[in-house]
Amino acid sequence: MTNRPRSPKAHRHFFAIIDKAFQNWPDTHPFQPDSAEHLRAWLEVKAGHRDIILADPSGPMVEFIKAVLKRIEDADIGFRYGFPAVKGDMIAVAFPRSISWSTLSQEEFSPIANEIYAILEDIIGVDTATLIEKTKETI
Repeated sequence: MTNRPRSPKAHRHFFAIIDKAFQNWPDTHPFQPDSAEHLRAWLEVKAGHRDIILADPSGPMVEFIKAVLKRIEDADIGFRYGFPAVKGDMIAVAFPRSISWSTLSQEEFSPIANEIYAILEDIIGVDTATLIEKTKETI
């Protein structure tokens, strides 16, 4: 199977949905994004499109910090957001992977976008079709 190139319409639709979700983000949600870009990064991580750097807190933290800073420095994804977490006995920082046109085909991008849409529907409480209707003028 040949992967199709990314669809410009699907690309515009995705970013319009993220922007509309940012505008309608619930004040009561524990995560409060600073921008639509920040929300997109968080959603990509939440959807599983991420890289994770783990560290044992009893180990050399300097190496962990260097690895995190290197990942931020090497970011080729247009934003530099990392999301810290504790995973059992480990400390983790999750970074969204690139969704650039050169990185993902339409077949690779669609499942990520669909997972993000499902997350948004769950959090915002509005189905994607409603968000689509609200964004038609921006597509």
